[in-house]
Amino acid sequence: MDIAAPQSKAEAQARCERYAEIVSAITAGETRRDAGIAELNAKCDAIMEPFVTQRDALVAALEPWFFANRDELLEGKRKSLELGGCTLGARKGADTLGVPDDKDGLAKKLAKLPWAKDAYVKTKVSLDMPAIKRGLGDKADRGKLKRYGLKIVPGVDAFFIDRTEQSGTAAKIG
Repeated sequence: MDIAAPQSKAEAQARCERYAEIVSAITAGETRRDAGIAELNAKCDAIMEPFVTQRDALVAALEPWFFANRDELLEGKRKSLELGGCTLGARKGADTLGVPDDKDGLAKKLAKLPWAKDAYVKTKVSLDMPAIKRGLGDKADRGKLKRYGLKIVPGVDAFFIDRTEQSGTAAKIG
């Protein structure tokens, strides 16, 4: 939909008023949708809750039984079996790395070891942007930093339009 740019303040005011009406309608629609979704979710949760509770109780009963009888059930050949329309089994969890509580201290120790510093310790070098902006504002450092192509780039004005909140209207959703 193409809307022509206003040619006067009165035309701009009319477009702003229409914008505010549209934003209010969208907000009201979002509010109704969210309420409907919440209501439907609550109804579905109420229907499913006894099944979820029973499912969890069955898992809690079957798990220790499976591990106690795993060798006999799987006959040492498989990792799972089919039983009563279900597959029972165990999956090995992913291996994780055990690290002492003082990770920073360990990293510093490894960084001093020639065999470990390049292979097992990361060193990240990056620019400290806030410090550079402060440095460019300081007469003593400005020239040194500018030699490396650093400069303050002025912000650009960006248009915005927001619906003005009015008493008795739906709150802005976002």
